[in-house]
Amino acid sequence: MTKSGIAVTLFDVKAEETKLPGNLSREPENGPNPPNDTLSDESVKSAQDVFRVLVKAIKNLKLYLPNNPVHQRFLKEFHSKLAGHLEKFGDAVLTVGQYTLTLEDQTVYENINRLDSLAFKLFVDGVRQMTLMEGVTEEESGYLLEVLGRTGDSASSDDDLVTLLWQKNFHHIKFQILEDFFSDLTEGVSLQTSDSKAGFTNLIQSELKTPVVSKEESGQAESMKTLAAEQGRNNQFTQVFRLTEEEIASIKNEMKVETEKDLISEMIDIFYSVLQVEKEALFFSEMVDLLVGNTAHLLEEGDFIQLQKIVRLFVLLKEQIPPLPEAHVESLDRTIDVLGKSAYLDKVEKHINTLDDKHLSALCQFLGMLNSSSVPSIINLLGKAKVRKTRKALSDILVEFGRRDITPILARLQGGEWFVIRNLVQIIGQIGNLQAVESLNKLVQYPDDRVRKEVLLTLISVGKENEKVKGMILLFLNDRDVALRRQALQVIQIHQYEKALPILMKMIAAEDFSSREEDEKYLIFSAIGKLGKADLIPMLKEYLKPSFFFWIKRRQKEGRALCAVYALKKMETPQAAALLTEAKRHPYKMVGDLASKTLVEIQRTKERKELKNKNEP
Repeated sequence: MTKSGIAVTLFDVKAEETKLPGNLSREPENGPNPPNDTLSDESVKSAQDVFRVLVKAIKNLKLYLPNNPVHQRFLKEFHSKLAGHLEKFGDAVLTVGQYTLTLEDQTVYENINRLDSLAFKLFVDGVRQMTLMEGVTEEESGYLLEVLGRTGDSASSDDDLVTLLWQKNFHHIKFQILEDFFSDLTEGVSLQTSDSKAGFTNLIQSELKTPVVSKEESGQAESMKTLAAEQGRNNQFTQVFRLTEEEIASIKNEMKVETEKDLISEMIDIFYSVLQVEKEALFFSEMVDLLVGNTAHLLEEGDFIQLQKIVRLFVLLKEQIPPLPEAHVESLDRTIDVLGKSAYLDKVEKHINTLDDKHLSALCQFLGMLNSSSVPSIINLLGKAKVRKTRKALSDILVEFGRRDITPILARLQGGEWFVIRNLVQIIGQIGNLQAVESLNKLVQYPDDRVRKEVLLTLISVGKENEKVKGMILLFLNDRDVALRRQALQVIQIHQYEKALPILMKMIAAEDFSSREEDEKYLIFSAIGKLGKADLIPMLKEYLKPSFFFWIKRRQKEGRALCAVYALKKMETPQAAALLTEAKRHPYKMVGDLASKTLVEIQRTKERKELKNKNEP
């Protein structure tokens, strides 16, 4: 029977097992089906392409109303694909399986996810065959898309898929519906009851015609109906409605998956599917703008986990192969630039100090996917971060940006809070870029000691062998912080900055030298001994001369003599060793003891070197 363009065939899956008497078992009107021919690869690929477009159009329908231009464009594309396939290969008779749609035993669609499978949606509502006929109109394509896309959203229990298909009055799309065998035999008056089955299924049953049979056949049929009705009543609940433990567990699991479904991730997947194939720049830009609108809301709420998923979508689209049109890539670049502006990232500030590890990681992933133009905004966030792990995470991001382009970071060294400047100097040190030397030169005299300390450490790590860096390190010899002066002296001595010798000589000749701390004086003379030559021996010999007059002068003389011993220790020459031997008999006990100890250390160092040279091949 045909009703409003839908071909309906009622049959029972158990018909093969129950042999009906007489003429009750009949062949289809058109006789047995002819043997199937194997379809060409071209036909199968074409049908698969049709259903790929259909699935994308259905996903798109969840985002836009039917009258939206974007939806209309997808509808036209689906109709074009479908009509083209039918015109080239003829009518398509599709068999509906639980998770598949097959065309002459060739699978053209498959999805085992019950919540999302188009085949499963048709199968559970009794559709077993769908025929797409040549001449299908764009209106019919739209109706099919609307029904398949909207089923499951209806609030009415009567609006099952079969009813919705019947209401659309198709002429070039036909369906075969499976009905339960026992219902066919026992529900002769069920349409009159108030609790009868609603929808298109009842309409089909009410219009079935009783076949013309003989009296003998009629009696046999009546007997069979009675037997079937009794079996149906006995087995109604045990065979039809009873579920196994495995089925109950499966349903519960599917319900759990449904309730825990990440709707934003689903939305992102839909957008990704659409944007991958979108060719028109205007529609592409509109959809991207729609996503950006969602990111602003997520930023306000502090949901950085979902935010980074959306930005990752933009990055994946930029990097996809085959590449998107150039206009699309430019649109994505502009969008990512917008996400990195201060007006946008300032929304992060209210959440920056309350992030757990999971959201902090997501925020860092989001920021790391932005363009270099976002560096000033990220530095602003760094200035607002009070939690140490957050500052560390933001600094690591800036290091990665700085390795690609350090210019935006250097530009922020000109002003700002001292702790931001200090963090930026640390970042420059991790980057290790000598381009930063000129910018750091302006910070050698920075008012805050902590900033200057970071500058010195960064200079040492960036390029202690670089001549410009050496000159800047020498400036710290006159720093007002004694700790920085000591550190500079150690670097100069270890790396033998010969240009430091004149500066050191001026320092020991200055009137304020005596006011320096003893350990700094010893460091200065150690550096002089390391950098000096034999011409320093006369001066050091003069320093070793004792004084037996006033106590204060003696104290000064003793201090100078100790400094001379430190210098001689670093010279490592025969003249220096000879002078130290004389100093062993110095009248000042402290000087004599230090000279003796120094000679022992020099001798041990010499022996170690000789042993090392002897063992080397």
